[in-house]
Amino acid sequence: MHRDIVHGMLEQAQGVPSGRKAVIIGGIPSPQRDRAAKVIAPEKDHVHVSVSRVKDEMVRRGMVPEVRGLSPAEASLLVHGEAEHVTGLLAREAARRGKDIALHTAMSDPEAVRAHAAGLGQGGHSVHVVHVHVDPARAADSHAARHRLGHEAYRRQESPGGKYLPPALIRAADAGNGETANSRAFRVIKPYLQSWEHWDTTQGEPRRTASSGAPAGHGIPSPEELVRLTADSAVRLGAVLDWLEKGRITLADACARLRRLGVPQGSPCSAAQVLAADANGDLPAHDPSSFAEVASAYVAGRITRHQYEQLAQAVSQL
Repeated sequence: MHRDIVHGMLEQAQGVPSGRKAVIIGGIPSPQRDRAAKVIAPEKDHVHVSVSRVKDEMVRRGMVPEVRGLSPAEASLLVHGEAEHVTGLLAREAARRGKDIALHTAMSDPEAVRAHAAGLGQGGHSVHVVHVHVDPARAADSHAARHRLGHEAYRRQESPGGKYLPPALIRAADAGNGETANSRAFRVIKPYLQSWEHWDTTQGEPRRTASSGAPAGHGIPSPEELVRLTADSAVRLGAVLDWLEKGRITLADACARLRRLGVPQGSPCSAAQVLAADANGDLPAHDPSSFAEVASAYVAGRITRHQYEQLAQAVSQL
């Protein structure tokens, strides 16, 4: 079931680019941080790796113990350790596929954040760390309000309820003088980070207040560098298609990369044949490491007819 959760969540994120970028978003877990995360790392561009989202999936699948007097969402606190384990599996598999990742964390332990950043960096991801400052009292009130709304929906049999965090636990993060335990941890690790940003939510809508500059990136690696970054041929091909779709490389460069990466050609049909096969439901079994991925990208409208024809010709020259 853990594997099913991981693969199910990654299936929903198929359109997320494989640019090997990671952003670690930390701060007091709260609606304010969640709202900032959607601005910092748009859903369509990142696999969001969050214990809270994994708990939601475990609730949906009936993996939370039934406890009299508690809604399933309230009882999800009992499987927090298990949810952390599944979240780790999701993070590792998303990183292995080269997906752009948004990792949610409380950022209360500086060593844990450094370990996350180091692990992602060693796997070939560029790593950008963002601290979202949230007022503990406001976060506690927002959590309580969200819990009440969720529980009322549960009583109407419209939802599994609202997750609960004790207000005292949230307010305990207040370190005085406008600081939190989370912001202090961020201050400790800042000198060791590739790039970072600080966001503030105390005035309402989240806004960026400081940064180290533009997030660090790999640029576009050569085919040889791409091979060294990952042994997964599906990730290599996915990266080339994503760069072509976003205009980060030329069509001629994409064709050259497919030839030099030795993409298995399968059946590089003409564009008309691909569309006809798709209409008849006769497309070959999808193999993300072969030219079938290119055909799927064309059917999905990610690349143009001309681009597809040129890529097919390039692969036929192998």
